[in-house]
Amino acid sequence: MKKIIAFLACTCCILFSCEKNEPTKIEPKPDYNNDKEQPVEPVSTTLHKCSEGKIVDEMIFSSTCSRTLTSVQQGFDYDPVDNTLYFSQLNRWYRNLISWTKPEVTQSTTIAPHYMGLSCFSHGNNFIFERTENGQKFIWAPNFGTRGDGSYTAPWIVSRIPLRETFDLNDDIKNTETEDNYYFGVSPCWPAIDFENDLIAICTYKKVYLYKLSEVMALPKTNVTIPTTITYGGIITSSSSTATYDSLIPEFVGSPVVFAHDASKLTPIIVFDSTYSKRGLHWQTFCIGNGKAYFLNQGDVPASSVIKHDAFIEGYDLKTGQLIKQKVRQEYIQDIEGLASRGFVESDYCYVEPEGIKVVGETMYVLYTCRGNKNITTRRPVIFKLSSDI
Repeated sequence: MKKIIAFLACTCCILFSCEKNEPTKIEPKPDYNNDKEQPVEPVSTTLHKCSEGKIVDEMIFSSTCSRTLTSVQQGFDYDPVDNTLYFSQLNRWYRNLISWTKPEVTQSTTIAPHYMGLSCFSHGNNFIFERTENGQKFIWAPNFGTRGDGSYTAPWIVSRIPLRETFDLNDDIKNTETEDNYYFGVSPCWPAIDFENDLIAICTYKKVYLYKLSEVMALPKTNVTIPTTITYGGIITSSSSTATYDSLIPEFVGSPVVFAHDASKLTPIIVFDSTYSKRGLHWQTFCIGNGKAYFLNQGDVPASSVIKHDAFIEGYDLKTGQLIKQKVRQEYIQDIEGLASRGFVESDYCYVEPEGIKVVGETMYVLYTCRGNKNITTRRPVIFKLSSDI
């Protein structure tokens, strides 16, 4: 059975960088090479363009809740083999809370039944689910970020962690406990992986580095020293809140040594600039698939606007690094009536923050954290299923 491509997605924070309308009709084409395990995802034969302005039911893939109702979803992934959604939330500012559940279009506030926690890793965006050929499950997550104002930012390491099916939140996996780590010599190092085509991309906001995944994973492990001072552990506070949380990890300030696959000297397939900021857009997340890098970004919105977010998708060719599609506005999230009538937002307050993107062949999944302001306060992950032809 082929590995399932997985990508992740997203965050809404300001970090620093260190460099080194017609629907498209299709036929579903499952390709899993396994007679016993077949995808059970409900399949629609109509995929709508992401530039369409009105929401219809078949555009909505899921609105089921993740593990907590108050934390923003920072990313997601989807495993079609057993029809499971995986979410990442930034919980108590230092914990990436990974939870999983079945996709469902619902207004229920039942939380995801399965979860695990990662302590002092990063902000939670661009985590990736992997299912190997023999059925093992892993999470890839940015790691060794530095403690900032209310969260962890600017990770230097990407860690591959076995998924824990049984978990106790009193036993978070700590940032120093990972055994399979990858160092690329840049920060932040946000990953996206195309397992089917053996590719891993690392984005630093300003640049994208593309590698063969198998070559990266085959590199020998060695001790690498993070080339800057970072802070993790201890008590985290935020200037915007009076709350404080003890991560239960002794505070560390310095340049940690990490046992990792050192890809910093590996020659990338290609390096190219990501130029969204030149068009007034702000980083959220990205993924790779179909020979492209897909960026999900935000635009500026007036504070007085009922709709609190504006989302855009851009595409880059992975062979040339050229921008091939720019500033495609996600018009459907401007459909206040369509969002409010389904219980995702309120008609006078429409919070729809773009948080994740994943492309699988002809299908593109886009995650938004949605809520209102008075009666609808649950931060609900709403995933749209659209055509990847942007």
